[in-house]
Amino acid sequence: MDATTLLTTPSMTVSEFRCDAGPDDAPFPECRTGHSIAYVRAGSFGCHCRAGFFELVAGSMLVGAPGEEYTCTHEHVSGDVCLSFFLSEGLVETLGGRREVWQVGATPPLPELMVLGELAQTAADGNSDLGLDEVGQILAGRFVDVVSGKERRPATPTARDRRRAVEAALWIDDNSHAELDLEQAARQAGLSPFHFLRLFSSVLGVTPHQYLVRSRLRHAARLLADDAMAVTDVAYDVGFGDLSNFVRTFHRAAGVSPTKLPPGLERDAQDSPRAACPQLTRIVSGACHSRHASAMEMNMYDHIGLRVADLDAATRFYTAVLAPLGYVLCSSGDGYAGFGPKGEPALWLHLNMGRKADGAHIAFRAKDHDAVKAFHTEGLKNGGRDNGGAGPRKDYGPTYYAAFLIDLDGNNVEAVCV
Repeated sequence: MDATTLLTTPSMTVSEFRCDAGPDDAPFPECRTGHSIAYVRAGSFGCHCRAGFFELVAGSMLVGAPGEEYTCTHEHVSGDVCLSFFLSEGLVETLGGRREVWQVGATPPLPELMVLGELAQTAADGNSDLGLDEVGQILAGRFVDVVSGKERRPATPTARDRRRAVEAALWIDDNSHAELDLEQAARQAGLSPFHFLRLFSSVLGVTPHQYLVRSRLRHAARLLADDAMAVTDVAYDVGFGDLSNFVRTFHRAAGVSPTKLPPGLERDAQDSPRAACPQLTRIVSGACHSRHASAMEMNMYDHIGLRVADLDAATRFYTAVLAPLGYVLCSSGDGYAGFGPKGEPALWLHLNMGRKADGAHIAFRAKDHDAVKAFHTEGLKNGGRDNGGAGPRKDYGPTYYAAFLIDLDGNNVEAVCV
């Protein structure tokens, strides 16, 4: 079982679980320590629990309550992937569901829950302006409504409610350059995160995180008109954790990259992450794009050259660490080696005949978390030094997952998936 924590707040923890168990693996009992709902994204498994036996497929939900024992089996296929939400007692109490709701064991693939489950995954991938904490609260609330059979009626906001929502929006806008989440905004309004989310959305028509992202984009649009500021500076000044997230979000909202603004707002070439110099016309920050990115966008970059003290050892190192990322040794000769997508060398190693150069930082795109982990593992096996194991980097971005190595010549190399 491979577990990756995606989000931790006082109200909930969200984790991705990837299980590779199959029919030949012996099942074993487990016991829950809290309330949880796990959305099955792929694969299939069976579950024995007090409520009975369930076959779960993509779209189903596994439900847990404190002290409940369960045993998962894989009699038919190998492996599954689940997006799991572990809920605090405070949130469960706020949701208002009876005890019986949390003892149903599982739910079949219900459309009202499947849509929210996939929306949560989109938020986890960084491809939505909804926050993962927001979708988690909405999914948990909808689960309670569906299982209990009671529709939660929206209350008509009072004048006090509207004032609270507006004041919260003004506070979010004033602090949009900082790292904010649903919990902080709810505390500012004096409400639980669940009730604050419902109130804010009802009054203003957007969630708090959507408003936060749009505030950042609005401030960014103003700053981008100032030729004195580079795109990278704008991204960090308005509160985005990394450049690739800013470019992707801006493009999704405006239909154009911040580096390719309409006439009258053009940026100088040096401001573009894809035009740092003529030889590096496609260099971008190290982050993987969504599954819909084009083949050209998935290229590693145009090219980067590194000088190395031992070309043979460096070639072995990069052959090993880049293989999990889908890159290969494309070209080699007397004093050089080139790596990249097959037939398109992008990383060039040159035997250094002079003094050792200062270390550089290179971030390679990875297609998924498993590739990031394999990159780190293979690097350590081939002489690299650990500079940060595979895991989330919340200070870089909400879905930033990366691993770091020091290569044989002191360069800081990274594999990252956002």
